[in-house]
Amino acid sequence: MTKNEDARIVKNPGGRRAVVAALALVMTAAATASMGEAQNFGSSPQRWFRLEWTVSEGAAPRRITGWIYNDYGTSAGEVQLLVEARDRADRLVERRYQWLPGSLPPLSRTYFDVRGLPVADNYRVTVHSFNIYEALGWF
Repeated sequence: MTKNEDARIVKNPGGRRAVVAALALVMTAAATASMGEAQNFGSSPQRWFRLEWTVSEGAAPRRITGWIYNDYGTSAGEVQLLVEARDRADRLVERRYQWLPGSLPPLSRTYFDVRGLPVADNYRVTVHSFNIYEALGWF
């Protein structure tokens, strides 16, 4: 290399910035893809969560209150419950989706309250959808 070529390499700080910017872009894309693929893990949400709930007795409309437990060691977000009111023949009377506020920290529980349900013979509460947020480590 000549002295001028060495000077060009040293005087080209934009190249280093471009590499850092490209690396940041790749890491962001990988993190985004990881979050999208993590949704529901392709398996039953009951593997990751437990639900405890009760139905209010008395006059209509009914109310379901309870707790959702995150038994997984990582935070969950965008958790959506599916609440179904069913008749004696197990036919659907009403279906309601309920978002949980905020995130569900690992190994914790969050309270939920679903109001205004019709009177029915039985009810079902399940986790309809969720996202798991796994921390990405630095190399």
